[in-house]
Order: sequence, then structure tokens, then C-alpha cells
Amino acid sequence: MPADRPRTDQDAAAAPRQRASRSVTAALALTALLLVLVLSLAAQFIWRSQSDARAAAEARAASAAYVASTHARWLIEANLQALRRIDESLGDRPDLHGTDRARDLDTAVAALPGAVHVWVFDADGNSVLTDEPELGPARIGDRDYFLALKTGTEWHIGALVNGRRTTRKVFPIGRRIERGGEFLGAAVIYVPADLLAQFWRSMDLGPGSTVGLLRDDGWLVARFPVPESSLNLANYVLFTEHLPKAPEGSYEAEASPADGRARIVGYRRVDGLPLVTVVGIPSSALAEGFRGRLGEIALVAAPIGAALLLVSLWVVRLLRQEERARDALAAALEDNRMLLREVHHRVKNNLQTVSSLIQLQPGDREGKDDLMRRIAAMSAVHEHIYGSDQFGHLDIADYIRRLVGGLRDGYGSAVRVQCDLEPVKVSPDQALPLGLIVNEVVSNAFKHAFPDGRPGLITVTLKAEDDGRALLRVRDDGVGYQPGRATGMGSRLIRGLVHQIEGNCEFQDDHGTVFVLDFPLADLQAGRAGRRVPGAAERAA
Repeated sequence: MPADRPRTDQDAAAAPRQRASRSVTAALALTALLLVLVLSLAAQFIWRSQSDARAAAEARAASAAYVASTHARWLIEANLQALRRIDESLGDRPDLHGTDRARDLDTAVAALPGAVHVWVFDADGNSVLTDEPELGPARIGDRDYFLALKTGTEWHIGALVNGRRTTRKVFPIGRRIERGGEFLGAAVIYVPADLLAQFWRSMDLGPGSTVGLLRDDGWLVARFPVPESSLNLANYVLFTEHLPKAPEGSYEAEASPADGRARIVGYRRVDGLPLVTVVGIPSSALAEGFRGRLGEIALVAAPIGAALLLVSLWVVRLLRQEERARDALAAALEDNRMLLREVHHRVKNNLQTVSSLIQLQPGDREGKDDLMRRIAAMSAVHEHIYGSDQFGHLDIADYIRRLVGGLRDGYGSAVRVQCDLEPVKVSPDQALPLGLIVNEVVSNAFKHAFPDGRPGLITVTLKAEDDGRALLRVRDDGVGYQPGRATGMGSRLIRGLVHQIEGNCEFQDDHGTVFVLDFPLADLQAGRAGRRVPGAAERAA
């Protein structure tokens, strides 16, 4: 079998299997791509949600710091007003401890929030008046807030301290008392450090959140939850980086200097006061929110992923079933091809047997030779079919070339044969009549066109035309066409075969004999059934 033979039915059967295998791979690849896309979108959504949650936490902390600054301003101003009233109630000299003046102290601080306490100290820092007489005398001459007032500061806010006579954590707010430019002492209100607890609860910032009040020099004034001791945050990032850039804002702290926890911190300077309010929201709240968003995304993405997986498995199952069906069909097709090859091979062998029987029978030698050539033409069709594996359409050009070559060898004539044949596909039902027609016409040329062994040329041409038909010509340069010969068996056989393939033929005398056959190709034959096709002579006219 030639290496460059046309694509056979076996090749056509293998192609669907290859396509099915590629389809399974494509289905799996598409599913994987969709899963990757879903996961990418989920990751993008998670990242975006995390960024939005962080931005929302920073905005919430900054907003809480603004509210805290307003609350702190009101708290400090209320205490400063109380201190002014105390200063006014002392008269000329705060050196006496009397019941009436103690009552004035109670009145001055009655409207202040929280369990505040007020003390009055002389110029040396010794207590002279208090609303806590049960604690006995006290001395603050060495305290920084007293020294600040003694050196000329009108009022001063002290850092968080532990009371020397109590276990309370408080921060002092003091006012200088002077008469005629002379320092006479100080009035001090001690505010409990947990006073911010009520504000902290009202903000509802969640567990682990904090609210604090700092002096602009970095000292901690108040905080909730209350720390164990006072802190100086002058070297902390709030004072080294953020406050120099903006009086308010937010940032993320990796570790709080008070308790070491990571927080989102909002801060703001208190208008008109040397104070800064800070509010911290734990970063763990972001992680909890992140886990919650992961759960929400999982509730959406998991069914989608499962659905994609199920659809993929279903598609793969269908493709596998189709592939098995195609394999079964290909196997059945191969069996049919084997059967067809066997049938055509047996028909060829039977025809050769018939030809041998005819040769053994007594009778006219010429008649037997003509009959044997016709049988050989029929046998050649079947041999060409099973030899080329072309059961649907076959190339008639190869068949005609082999047939004419066999006739030339059989006659052993000096006549040359020249074939100019284009590849033309016809059905097996057309191939046999065409072979018999060529056999009759070429045999007649060998027998009658070149009498007395004269040399000559027989030319066979075949070409496809644009209108879906084909044109076959057999030309010889012999003695020419003789109309009287058209009444023999060969002529009747030619006319019958031409009619069978719905073609048109004619013999012409043109410096020899020219046989012209015009016939429809297999693809258009069904559409032309029942319609008379004009002959070659009519179309030429």
C-alpha cells in the first residue's frame, strides 16, 4: 500500500478518539481554570475585605479619639472651674482649717464627675484644708506638679500617680494660689484614673480596647484599663512620628507599651490643652473579623467549587462514555472494513475463476478474449477498492491508469498509450461502469484503429469541471470513426453503461476517433437524479 495514500476510514475512526481524549483533558483544564478563578476572586475579596476592615477600624479609632478629646476637654475645664471657685472661697489666706471652708470645698467639687477629692496646700506643700480630713495631714512639697505651680505655672495637670496615703491611682489637677503676687500655696483636685471607664463603656469598642489621656510631653495622665504604674511615652512612635506630622490620625501599633498587645490606635490633640487622647482597638478584632469573612466566603465558595467539581466529573463521565461509544463504533467500523475487504477480495477471486472457466470452454477465441477483458475490468475495480481501503469514494484516475496499462500489455501492440488523468473521486457504483466503458473504447481502438500492426497513439484524459461533472476523452490517431460499427455488442454495452451513470457520450471523427463522455460526480448525482443532463455536444453549442 503506498505510503502517501489518502486518508482512510481507519484514520477517520481514530480521529474521534483523539478528539474525545482531548475533550476530557480540555474539560479538566477548564474546571481547574474555573476553580483557580474562583479561588483568585475569593482571595481578592478576602484581601479587599481585610483592607476595608483595617481602614474601618482606623477610622473608628480616630473617631473615638475625637470624641474622647471632647470629653477630656470638658472634664479638665470643669475641674479648672472648680479650682477657681475654691481659690475664691479661700479669701485672703488659706492658712486656716475650718468647717465652713471645708463645706466650701465640698460645694466646689459637688458637680464634678467621679469620686474626686480636693486638697489645699500652703507654700511649703503642707496640707491645710481637705474634704478627706480622716486621712490626716499630707505633704506634697517634692511632687513635680506642686513644684510646677510654685515656680509660676497658673495651673498644671500631673501624671498618673499612686496615692501615698491610699492605694488609689489618680492624676492631679492643681491651681496656683497667690495674693498680691505672693505664692501662698496650691489647690489640687485628685481625679481617679478609672474615671475614663464610663466613657470607655459608652464607646463600646469591644474587649481589649483602651482609652487614654497623655500629656504632650509623653507622660500618661489617665487610662482605662488602669495600668500598674505611670508611663512616659515621649520616645514612643506616637510622639516621634505621628504627632509631628498631624495633630490627629491613626496607625497600627505592633505592641502597646502598657500591656504589649497589638492595636489599631486613633489619636487627637485636645484643643486648648496640653493633652492628647488615644483610643486603641485590638488588632485581634481584625483577625476575628477575617475568620468570620473566611467563613462567609467559604459558605459561598464551597458550594460553587463543589458544583464545579461535580459538573466536571459529570462532563468527564459523559466524555468517557462517548469515547467508549466511539471506540466501539471504530471497532465495528474496522470489522466492517475487514468484511468489505474480504468481500471485494472474494468477488475478485470469483471473477478470476469465472474468467478461467471461460478460457477453458470451447468457442470463438476473440469473443472469449473480449469477455475475459470485461471480467478483468470488473475484477480490477474490486482489487482497487480493497487495495486502497477506499470504500466510500475512490480515485477513478488510478483505476483507469491501471486498467489502460493492463490493456496495452494484453494486446502487445506497437501503439503507445498516454494518460492525462486528474484525481476525480467517484462512488464504487460509478467506478465499475466507467471501467467497463474505458475497457470497451480502448479495446476497440487497439483492435480496429490501427490495422496491419501500424503504430499510433491512444490518449486518455480525465478532468473535473466546475459544474460538478467530469469529462472523459479517449482519442486515437488511427483510421477514423466508422458509423457502421456502432451496432455491435460493445456499442450497446457502452450506451447502457453511460445511461446507468446518467452521463452523455458521443463518438467524433477528428483525424482519428474521439470518444467523449460527460458524467456527474458522485456528490451531485443524487441531486441530479431524474433530470436530463445535456450532452457534450449540446453544451458545446
